[in-house]
Amino acid sequence: MIGCFGNVFPIHLHSGTDAPLNVTFIRAPPGTLLKVDIPLVFIGDDVSPGLKKGASLNTIKRTVKFLCPAEIIPPHIEVDLSLLDVGQKLVAGDLKVHPALKLIRPKDEQIVKISGGRN
Repeated sequence: MIGCFGNVFPIHLHSGTDAPLNVTFIRAPPGTLLKVDIPLVFIGDDVSPGLKKGASLNTIKRTVKFLCPAEIIPPHIEVDLSLLDVGQKLVAGDLKVHPALKLIRPKDEQIVKISGGRN
């Protein structure tokens, strides 16, 4: 989802490759609330203690749905994995977003988990 001056461009991506399949153009006046699936970008995997121990990253969600003002739609949300150890997870409520964004799904919905490996 990309937004600029009240224009919103939802991009439908292929679930396996992230190749763009469809783009829809929407014009929304400032302040209009839109339900938006915002893509997640995972960072810090190179320093994650759990991943360094040989565990694997179990990605449960690639996008999260928010109710967003049209002028504040982020292009993506960064999910920091740098502190996660084996067995730890991040949930939707852990995401750092603009205060005007309202999570639509439960805050305890899992986003990612570090599974397997050595403790």
